[in-house]
Amino acid sequence: MYNNRAVRIRYGYFRVFYVYFTDMSRSIVTGPEISYADVVKIGPCWETEEHLRPVWKLYWNHSDGAVLEHKDRAYPLKADHLFLIAPLTHYVPRCPVEVNHLYVHFYLPGELARMPQGVWPAGPSPYNWKDLARPLEKGIKTYNHQARLLALVCHGISTLSGTLFDKGEASPLNEVIIWLENNIGKNCSNRRLGEISGFSPDTLNRYFLKETGMSPQVYVRRLRVSKAATLLRRTLLSVDEIAEQCGFCDRAHFHKVFRAAANRTPVKFRDEHR
Repeated sequence: MYNNRAVRIRYGYFRVFYVYFTDMSRSIVTGPEISYADVVKIGPCWETEEHLRPVWKLYWNHSDGAVLEHKDRAYPLKADHLFLIAPLTHYVPRCPVEVNHLYVHFYLPGELARMPQGVWPAGPSPYNWKDLARPLEKGIKTYNHQARLLALVCHGISTLSGTLFDKGEASPLNEVIIWLENNIGKNCSNRRLGEISGFSPDTLNRYFLKETGMSPQVYVRRLRVSKAATLLRRTLLSVDEIAEQCGFCDRAHFHKVFRAAANRTPVKFRDEHR
């Protein structure tokens, strides 16, 4: 069950197909597959969540105020403009004010997935905010709305230079990051992560510092807090259930770690985001 404030929309395998013409020959390849989409209010707490994820992201803010910092460059998230973020891109979000934030997580097939990590401005949104954001806020799932979200993603992708898709290099942490995404409630010790990745503890630590700017266990803690914040916003699960799902040993430990990261208790965070 999900609350009315931020309803998680699952699109399953609803897809769109691209048609490419090359020298009068036609080939069809599958396009984006939306994982989920949501509209939330973001603010200073947004900075405490972990955003290094193995999915494509499309961001659309309804007002100015948020900034993404990536590789010594700042990307102001201009009102009603789209931004694409490639999978496993490490960035630092800043949002000192409250902003309405629409985001879409999606996957691309192998033919289109070769993309360097980065933040890519995609120009003004071709849609009005109310046409896409309001149905998400109300939990309305219609064919037309799903088609518009897919069209929004396709529009963003169409603004990228085609040469970018041939420049991507696989991160040495791809496998372990994807494993953590799906297993954050399990044992995530350095020894276990070393078994998953095939790296020694020193090599694992070195790669994490290089790719994310933090140690493996700091990343794990931030990811757990981020997952917990998502469940607090979107679900009616109890605090104890969320603590267990996110890998915290008990409610007291969850309370301590979450408060240190978000500067508020899990219960207060949930109250503020309903």
